[in-house]
Parts: sequence; structure tokens; C-alpha cells
Amino acid sequence: MKRVDGDVCPKFQSDYGTDEELAEMDKHFKCAELADDKHIVDQYLESGQKIACPKCGLAGMKDDACTHMTCPTCAQLWCYFCGKKVEDCEKARDGTNGIFDHNHNWDCNPNRCPMYLTQVCDIDDRWPDDEEQCLVMFHRNRSLRLLREVYEKLGKERIDELDRHFNIISTCGFTMEEIFDEDLTLIKYPDNIDTRRDD
Repeated sequence: MKRVDGDVCPKFQSDYGTDEELAEMDKHFKCAELADDKHIVDQYLESGQKIACPKCGLAGMKDDACTHMTCPTCAQLWCYFCGKKVEDCEKARDGTNGIFDHNHNWDCNPNRCPMYLTQVCDIDDRWPDDEEQCLVMFHRNRSLRLLREVYEKLGKERIDELDRHFNIISTCGFTMEEIFDEDLTLIKYPDNIDTRRDD
């Protein structure tokens, strides 16, 4: 019988298990008990590094081009930055340019998104001007946000138990301080910019 972590469950050599065999068997029961929650945490960790198509769920990472994505499976047009379908994106009123209208005035409208990640450094100096480093920052922010979310969803006790059994948090690349204390504001708009939510 295979365990969740891929190892095979031990077999007893006699009708009565030794203390060592029983302890190993307890680990297997705990593994099975935690399997669903481990799967949830694994999905959140993976989602931090990839963005799924909002229509079919195919996940991937953008290249160094714009934030406009077209799914190769279902042909859905969507925004990598906010993850929304083009039809659900906040766009300029009376716009006729589809997803490009979602980029119009992004620098003063928090409901809109930049066309290129490298544009963000023009208004938020925390962002680099290099596309690769922008992707790293974007996915770091997303990963931390999702880890914070899964922690709140499952609770401290369950997360601690998952980490004791699988080392799932201690090996994820982030500290608890980063998960809970880091400012996860994606774009900090300067105080002198009038942020508006229309046109």
C-alpha cells in the first residue's frame, strides 16, 4: 500500500508489531489523516508561482512580454496581473480596445493593471525595472499572500501539525515572520497621485 508521500506502508513480520513497527504505522495513519490539508497547502504553494487561466484552470508563468494572456487550451483572454477574464476586468468607460482598456490609467486606478510589470517601478520604487526581477517580486508577493490565506483557513494548530509531519512550511522558502508581517501591498500608489476608480 502506498502512502501519500510515496513510501510503501510497512508490513509486520509477525502477528504482533514491535514498538518500532507500531510507531511507523502511527506515522502512516497521521499521514493519511493530514493528506487533504497537505494537498490544500501544496496547491496554495504552487498557485503562488503560477497563475491559472480563469476559465479552464491551465496554470503557467508568463514570459517577458505583456500581462495579456491567451490560454492555449481554451483561448480565454485574461490579465496575468489580476487573474481576471477580459470580460470581468475593470476597463475604461466606452472603451473599444478590449483588454487594452484594462491598462488605461492603471497608474491612478487600483482596479486596473499595468500592461508590463516593469511599468510599476515608475510609481512604486520597491519594484525593479528588470522583467525577470519583477516576476520574482510578483510571485513572492502572491506566494506570501496565499500562505497567509491558507494559514488563516486551516488554523495555526493544523499548520503546525502539517509542518511537524511534512516540513511543509519550514521548507517553503519563507519564514513565519515574512508570511505574517510582510507588507503585501502589490502596488503602493504615491500620495500625490489621485487614485480613482472610474475611467
